[in-house]
Amino acid sequence: MTRAEKSFHLREKLEISSSNQAVVDRDLGRKKNRKEMCLGEYRETGERQADEEEKTCRVQTESLRQSAVACTEIGRQRKSQ
Repeated sequence: MTRAEKSFHLREKLEISSSNQAVVDRDLGRKKNRKEMCLGEYRETGERQADEEEKTCRVQTESLRQSAVACTEIGRQRKSQ
């Protein structure tokens, strides 16, 4: 193999290597983006669940408060009879 052929093959390998590295970098970037998206979705889901639980808790608290007021009123009515 002549020197020119060796040089050509080395350049070809280098180009392939550079191309492969670009593919690897691109794939790693995609994986990183996917991971960040999944983490973002997980946070959003967690925040939504926390908001829903807080709303449910408020509704239950209000319902209990109304029940307590109703019981107190019934107790007053019975005492007055």
